[in-house]
Amino acid sequence: MIIFWGFLKYLFPDVDEAQSSIYCLAILIGISDQQIQYTSYNIAKLKRTDIFPDHIFVVTQKTVDGIKIELNNISQAILNKYKKMRFKNNLGLPVVSNQKMNKALKEMGFNAGIKSPQRIVYFRQNERIEEVHPNYALLSCHCGRRTFVVNGLYLGIPPHVIREWTGHYDYKSMKPYIKVVDKLKEKEMTKFNISISK
Repeated sequence: MIIFWGFLKYLFPDVDEAQSSIYCLAILIGISDQQIQYTSYNIAKLKRTDIFPDHIFVVTQKTVDGIKIELNNISQAILNKYKKMRFKNNLGLPVVSNQKMNKALKEMGFNAGIKSPQRIVYFRQNERIEEVHPNYALLSCHCGRRTFVVNGLYLGIPPHVIREWTGHYDYKSMKPYIKVVDKLKEKEMTKFNISISK
């Protein structure tokens, strides 16, 4: 599930401020749910010492490489909102459980009107299973990274630049995201279709 740019501008008035702030930050800097919760490269464990005025600096768990992620005006505003607050273990943001975050995301998606049906196909052993769910029901913390990458590509940011921010090792790991953007571009091109009469 990917949230496209138009929905990112939607305000979520009835959702906990920390939940919406943390998820919006994930969407704006490209951190996945595994990174949010379980590694040293995450939002939940982001320390004050990792936050600089114009970027954050994180170390990936898998490769132990340092990654500099520049901040845009929205991500800077989110981090500045919590700048003077003190959290346990010198964290830079309030901690929100994955379970609470995922529940809130589904509510936000419902309120934002992200309701079109989505077909999910997967295999359990040799059995093909097909399910249809409304898009809001599929929202989870994991969507943050996908949303960041696909929207970045859609906005014209070169894949090699996005890889620098996300820590994707090579172009091959970006291919699934690029396919989504290609399909979206094909769909958008149909808006130019006009009736040709003789």
